[in-house]
Order: sequence, then C-alpha cells, then structure tokens
Amino acid sequence: GATGINGAAGTNTLIGPNVVNSWNITAADTGTLTPTGASGATIFSNIANLTGGSGADTFVLADNVGVTGALAGASATGNVLDYSAYTVTAVTVNLNAGTATNIPGGISNIQKVIAGQAANTLTASATQNNIFEFPANPTVASTVTGVAALTDTLILSSGNNNWAVNSLNGGSVGNITFTNMKNLTGGSGTDAFAFTNTGALAGALNGGSGGGSISYAAYPSAVLVSLP
Repeated sequence: GATGINGAAGTNTLIGPNVVNSWNITAADTGTLTPTGASGATIFSNIANLTGGSGADTFVLADNVGVTGALAGASATGNVLDYSAYTVTAVTVNLNAGTATNIPGGISNIQKVIAGQAANTLTASATQNNIFEFPANPTVASTVTGVAALTDTLILSSGNNNWAVNSLNGGSVGNITFTNMKNLTGGSGTDAFAFTNTGALAGALNGGSGGGSISYAAYPSAVLVSLP
C-alpha cells in the first residue's frame, strides 16, 4: 500500500531507491514516488529537493507545477524530465546550464526532456547526448538547440508532420525550429522529410511507427538512397 512522507518545515530532500523510479509531482513539493517492484507509491509533501537513485528516473510535472528546490537524476543515463502536461505555460530547459522552468534550485543528470504543449526553449548539454521529445506539435513557436560535437535526437511522436531539413542537422517541423539535431524521429502519424539543397543529416532518420517519406527534390546533384 501507499506510505507517506511529510517534510513539514525546512528544506528537505527525498532520495529514491536504486531502481527504476517514476516520480509524479502533482503540486508544489508534493507528489508520489513509485519504484519498480514496490507494492505501492510513496506519497510525499513539503519536499523541496528530489533526487533519483542509480536506476533511471522519470520526473513528471503536472500542469504549471514544480518544486521549490532542485531535481536531480543520480544515474548517467535514462533520466527524463516530463513537461507534457503543461498546457499554456512556456517551458525553458537548459541542460547545459542546469536550469528549468519551475525548478529554481536547478536540475542535473537529465538526459531526456519531454516538451510542453505551448512554447518551448530547449537546450542540450555540452557533455552528453540528449533526447528531446514533443508528444505533439506545440501550439506556439518552439526551439531546440543541440551541440554540434555530440549526437542529439529530436522526436515528434504524433501527428502527420512535414519536416524541412535546410542546413546541416538543422531545420523545422511545424512550430519547432531545430539546430544541431543529428537524429530525427517521427511518430504514429505520417512523417514527410524534405531536404533542401543545403540540408543534410549526420545521424539517423526514422519515420516512426507511422512511416514516412524522404524528398530530395531540391537537390541539384545525384542522390543515392538504400532502403533496408
């Protein structure tokens, strides 16, 4: 069954066990922690700082909710910060600077960010590969900035989308403008990827479960495509 932790007064920290954990922050400094294999969730309140264990940790924020302290994943891979419930609040996450909307104490060891539904300004870390996922095309113009020396990935996981790759690892899809994204991945809808004569991708292109198409119509020179 569920157990409860109330931090009451002061600045408190909750550290998750060394397994895969799911954190749901439902109000300021309040939510649930569900470790893999546990019989139930741990309910917490008045906890300003949340820290994961050695396994992968997913931190899911309710709409316009956060913590008053810091949020940290302890492991070097697999940690996710999820803003997908944010409907109108703009989301800004800079993994290199360790800053994120509604987390004033900063973030660390986050490898994947799931964007909000409105405006997003997302920036990758300079020291590790990152994944940025949009559950749907945002309603407001958004930017995703990777690092040229690393291999960052952009995912748009639903909808029928037209991608334009107009520079090396750069371009746009719907309301999203991206830079230094070596890997592009579509989703459950149909994704059409069009390369201009200056467009190129240094990583991988994946149409997602819905499949897709590639257009080199703007290329002035010969094109070689080998499909698996």
